[in-house]
Amino acid sequence: MSNKNYKYFSRFNEIYEDPYEFFNNYLEGNISLLDIQKNCKTGKLNSETRSFIYKLFLNILPYNHPNSWKKTVTKQRNVYFTKLNKLLSKNEYILKFINCHSVKGTVIYEELFAQLPEEIKELLSLIKLDVVRTFQDLDLFHNNKIKELLTKILFVYSIDNPHPSYCQGMNEILGTLFLSVYPSLKYNKYSSEEMDKENNERITNKEMLYYFLFDEEYFEADLYTLFVELMSRDLTILYSYNDDKYKNINNNPTPDLKNITIEDLKKSIDSPLMIRIKKIFYIYLKSDMEYFEVLYKNIEPNLFLLRWILCMLNREISLKNIFWIWDCVFFYEFMEFSFNGNKEDEDNKDKIENDWQDEKISRLNFLDYICLSMIFDLKNEIMNADPSYILSKFLKYQNESNIKRIMKGAYKYSFSFNERKDFWNSEAIKNLKLLE
Repeated sequence: MSNKNYKYFSRFNEIYEDPYEFFNNYLEGNISLLDIQKNCKTGKLNSETRSFIYKLFLNILPYNHPNSWKKTVTKQRNVYFTKLNKLLSKNEYILKFINCHSVKGTVIYEELFAQLPEEIKELLSLIKLDVVRTFQDLDLFHNNKIKELLTKILFVYSIDNPHPSYCQGMNEILGTLFLSVYPSLKYNKYSSEEMDKENNERITNKEMLYYFLFDEEYFEADLYTLFVELMSRDLTILYSYNDDKYKNINNNPTPDLKNITIEDLKKSIDSPLMIRIKKIFYIYLKSDMEYFEVLYKNIEPNLFLLRWILCMLNREISLKNIFWIWDCVFFYEFMEFSFNGNKEDEDNKDKIENDWQDEKISRLNFLDYICLSMIFDLKNEIMNADPSYILSKFLKYQNESNIKRIMKGAYKYSFSFNERKDFWNSEAIKNLKLLE
């Protein structure tokens, strides 16, 4: 890091920076984009600072306007609690059902279920069922309060986003976000009265601002905001692949997938998810035509890429490594769409925003390059294999031991297939500043 006067701690045999010192040095302008990039690229972004960094990457905290953070976060928290209370006030049994931990078929469960409004019965039932299944190998997710928290967040999100509403896989996205920010929670030693006395609009005391942002009392609302911001970066659109407007696609001529181009995809009436899958499989993979020919003849990309993308690789990569992947995906997103430290980004803004169909340009793009790298990493194993073996390797991915090689490939492909920027080149970003 730029500032060498860091406090270090040992926790679970890991050496990590004091999160408050990191936060303080950010506000002092001593944390650079290059510092953060290096930590993301090498998989060394620690759990104590990840919550703060993710909020910057997803624009929950405007990275260059710390004076607005209190006002921004207060509004975000109020939005969530207002939506939640409005939904819960419609029927007294909604909260009782959420807090019920009896299983389907038991008397208590069925009695509460019968009292729910008809329009939300199946939705809440499905959410609760999936939450109970989320990361059950971790003791933390056996905690009933955590199950209730996850259920409420998914319920509010689904009602607020009826298309696509709740879909399986969203529980794992939320669960991973939970694990990414949970270690940063703090008991706020400052009262709301103390914080408001200083200034109703902003907090100038850095320590007080730190405790305000990571106050465990508001964890549920803050996690909801993080989840909504992540879903807004294309995931909501991608999960909508079953919408009625995409169902008539079978009435149209089948394109020549083997020779499809980017221009063809831009004109496609496919869903954004199918376009993304085709871009990875039928365009990027053709950088190795020999390998592409083998896969083209033996596997349908929807069978595995649909799950890889929608779950952001949660089911293929262990939690040990998924944070490294997400750190890089969010950093790339931040550089590509949020950080405006370079005038070239401003000049190209209109072009970028109008680049893909009538939908906004695809987001979370580094995820595509990781998927591509994972596909290429299987090449030596399946070049001469039979179709059933090839399919099994993609449906049950087991090459995670090569994670360093996979990530190295992803960095390379992100440069090869993105003409706008090489965000992993230290020289290209070393002079960009987060705070002036």
